[in-house]
Amino acid sequence: MITKSITSLVRSLEHRKIRTEQRLFVAEGRKCVGDLLPAMRCNMLIATDAWLTVHGDALSPDVRLVGVTEAELQRVSLQRAPQQV
Repeated sequence: MITKSITSLVRSLEHRKIRTEQRLFVAEGRKCVGDLLPAMRCNMLIATDAWLTVHGDALSPDVRLVGVTEAELQRVSLQRAPQQV
């Protein structure tokens, strides 16, 4: 379940000013997230339960995981067709 505050935070990161102020950015898509996870520290990971079932073991324990449905991911994503993560 994704909260309104998480949704508004992710959507606000679409703007450069907010990304700079918060020192955060959004990485979307299986390949992009898969490439970045070993190289960078992740604050929060929003993914479908199917993706978390397959890849959840590889994540560090300090990552905040948010399991969502496809419809919830569609609402929070900055892409037209989100890819599970």
